[in-house]
Amino acid sequence: INKANTNPFVNFIGAIPAEIEQFDNATIEAGYYENGALTSNIVEWSFSGADEKSYYTVINDNYVTISCLRADDNPLIVTATYGEYKISVAISLEGY
Repeated sequence: INKANTNPFVNFIGAIPAEIEQFDNATIEAGYYENGALTSNIVEWSFSGADEKSYYTVINDNYVTISCLRADDNPLIVTATYGEYKISVAISLEGY
């Protein structure tokens, strides 16, 4: 029997790109869940890995739009956090 996850957690919502091409952008959504249901609580976003000159971000509550400015050998690590709960994903920044 599958039980719903009733423990609090943070998760991404929708598709997450594996890479973003130079001069392109992608919007990622995340949310905080309690008792298996998405709440209206706002996550905090953080970024690591890739050089800060390789990308630009615009945060709007539980959404972040990431623009790739140039290629980077290191992937961009995107983390969404609410309290002690967090989730991260690595996104390659591709260039010409």
